[in-house]
Amino acid sequence: MGASKKEAEKICNKEYGGYVSYPKLKELHTTSLGKANTLADTDPEELEELERVKTYSVKCYLLYLVGCLVVWR
Repeated sequence: MGASKKEAEKICNKEYGGYVSYPKLKELHTTSLGKANTLADTDPEELEELERVKTYSVKCYLLYLVGCLVVWR
């Protein structure tokens, strides 16, 4: 999702016990989306990084949506 290994371990193992909260998913999505917007205005050489960041953003958003649907039912 774009988080470093250390941050991911903190989120999943210590802080939340094996899951990611909705606010954290929203934060990761917003961060990735902002970075993607910044990269979109830079060199064409950054296209690989841009695609990677876009993928993180979409994954976070989709996880958030699935979580909302599961909770809603």
